[in-house]
Amino acid sequence: MRTPVAGITGVINPFSAYGGSDQEAIADTERRAPQLLRNRYRAVTAEDYEFLAAESSTELATVRCLQPRSDYTQAFGGLDRSSGNIHVIILPNIGPSLSAAPQPTEELVHEVVQYLDRRRDITSRLNVTGPRYLPIDVTVVASVWQKAIDGGLIQGASDIQTYIVKQITNYLHPVVGGLDGKGWQVGQNVFIADLYKAITPSVDIGFISSLQIQGAAPLYTPPTRPFAPSPLGSWVRLADYELVCLGTPNVMVTVQAGVQ
Repeated sequence: MRTPVAGITGVINPFSAYGGSDQEAIADTERRAPQLLRNRYRAVTAEDYEFLAAESSTELATVRCLQPRSDYTQAFGGLDRSSGNIHVIILPNIGPSLSAAPQPTEELVHEVVQYLDRRRDITSRLNVTGPRYLPIDVTVVASVWQKAIDGGLIQGASDIQTYIVKQITNYLHPVVGGLDGKGWQVGQNVFIADLYKAITPSVDIGFISSLQIQGAAPLYTPPTRPFAPSPLGSWVRLADYELVCLGTPNVMVTVQAGVQ
């Protein structure tokens, strides 16, 4: 603290700051240049809308433009995909400690709308909105070696349970999740093989004996609407307007005797 305050002896940052932006690297400028020459700051194609929306603010982590679809006979996810309607889904760039299913603020939506309004086709109807989240439930059965406990590598099975839940939480976070830690794209499916890589403990400590995932009730549907969850399996398919988030992690860990 630069200025003392009565009754306060010190302050700390509980987690890293989010929402700022570094100076643009030359490589990124070179990457953007061809796109700027193609669209000349006019939104015509879905790629134009996504590029220009990303240009509107440094607070965005993901942008997805949904074009009209003739095969959509109803408003899936509350989005009317009929001709002339353009939907831009934006995801704010916030830290994992703040929300497992972040939504953009009204100010951020307004900022993107203003930027695109000046560049879109006058006949198109623009809707900028936050993500339609599909929670992913994860069921894990794991074992730890008794030898790992005896050797002091872990204190008990609860350590691995805590570790796996944390890894699942990180992996399914929309902004900082995935195998590369760069977040998820709208409409990106979830595969069990990738999740297995993210949560499996060291071979010296234990192993995953069973892993299954399923899509839970979407967060964008009314609570009173009947919903049948998908069966437990090895992958979850998302609609092109949905984004993953953490559902319910069910983790059971047992102690396994023997030599790993």
